[in-house]
Amino acid sequence: MAKYITLLLAILCSFAGFRAHSYEAADSLSGKYLFLHLPGDALQLIPESTRVDMVDYYEAGQKYRPLNSLRGYCSLDSLTASYARVTVSAASDVQMCVLPCGKQRVAAVVYTVDGGDSPDSQLLFYDAALRELPLKRYFKEPELEAFMVKSKEARAMQQLVPFLLVSYELEPSSTGATLTARLNVEGSMTEEDFARIKPFIATESLIYTWDGHRFSLPRK
Repeated sequence: MAKYITLLLAILCSFAGFRAHSYEAADSLSGKYLFLHLPGDALQLIPESTRVDMVDYYEAGQKYRPLNSLRGYCSLDSLTASYARVTVSAASDVQMCVLPCGKQRVAAVVYTVDGGDSPDSQLLFYDAALRELPLKRYFKEPELEAFMVKSKEARAMQQLVPFLLVSYELEPSSTGATLTARLNVEGSMTEEDFARIKPFIATESLIYTWDGHRFSLPRK
């Protein structure tokens, strides 16, 4: 009988621990929590134990650049209650921002890979339990025409772009954040083709504002 009681207590303790962890995840969404526990590929080169050390050094006001899993340097560049920015490697960085969303909060994560002169970003969203959310619910990715003048000739010029490269920059604010989308097609084109299309590029950046539910462009 004692054996079964011991087993039952162990199961109850495990369940209680699971509930406590779930509550912590749902109640502790912050820049630090995102950096320490973000799932997926963005931070996979930095082991969790290294992330803990990086937070400790940052909060102590000390510079710390440990090695990632590929033996390159990484660093925690910014950390606040609602934001974190991390240099993962010489070619990649991650921005994480907690955003108010109705009565809840979501996390926006920008993962940028820079091959030199043509950085490209992926934007991801997570709920408080760090489950990935559908991107289209919170953001409509810009197409090439959004950066170009409105004309028939400009539409024809779009065929010169082999693939669209756009990088994102998060800037936290008192009401959430702004998201700047930058066009980076020059590095993916020949000099001749870029010279042809450049006169038809109306803007190289679009600035989106978090409205409490999604990132949107200002109304014209």
